[in-house]
Amino acid sequence: MLVAVLVLSYPGDRRALNVRALSRILGTLIGVLVFAPIAGLHLGSAGFVVALCVLLWFVARWTTRNYLIGSVLITVLALMMTVPLTANETPLQLTADRFVDTLVAGAIAMIVLQIVRTRQSRPKDAGSTGR
Repeated sequence: MLVAVLVLSYPGDRRALNVRALSRILGTLIGVLVFAPIAGLHLGSAGFVVALCVLLWFVARWTTRNYLIGSVLITVLALMMTVPLTANETPLQLTADRFVDTLVAGAIAMIVLQIVRTRQSRPKDAGSTGR
């Protein structure tokens, strides 16, 4: 649900926010596809820490410049951090869960945008008291 909150809290008009939601969904899909082949790599503790630091640096550099690229990097970073903590799930299960969660949250954000923006654009009743 963090996706929905991030999309809806970003300033912009409906079109810009819908593009942001779609960028997050597409970025997550690409991130899952990038992560899948590297999920089975055994980097060791030092290699794992270096990979996380490098990814975090790229996330910080790119997310504010290009949300699509940032979403790809965030997905890979989040999955790399999550895999060692979830011994009961395979990396493939985690990637599938991540994509489905993002897809659902992105769709919810886009639906909420339609509802909120539609209500904001309705004219006020002429007979209302303005309370």
